[in-house]
Amino acid sequence: WYVAGGKIDITFTGLGYDGTTWWAVRNGKVDTTYCGLISNGGSWWYVTNGILDTSVTGIVETGGSQWLVQTGKLSSSYMGPYVYNGVMYNVVNGKVVQ
Repeated sequence: WYVAGGKIDITFTGLGYDGTTWWAVRNGKVDTTYCGLISNGGSWWYVTNGILDTSVTGIVETGGSQWLVQTGKLSSSYMGPYVYNGVMYNVVNGKVVQ
C-alpha cells in the first residue's frame, strides 16, 4: 500500500519508492502485474511487472498508443523519425503518429 502522512492513500496512482525500489502504485496499492507507462513528478516512466525498468529503450505500447521510451523514461520532447527494430516511426512529443 502507498502511505502518506501515516495513512494509506487510496487516491494515489504513480511511482512509490520504498527506499530501494520504485514501484507502480495504482489506487494506493502496489501493482506487481502492471507493465506500461506511469506518471511520477511530471514525467512518465516505464514499469515492468510493477517495477521501474530503466533498461527499456525503444517503442512501447501503453493505453492503445505507441510511445518512445529511452532508459525507462518517456521522451516527451523527441520529435522526428526514430528507427526501432528496423521499422521507421514518426514521433511527435514522444508519441508515435501516423
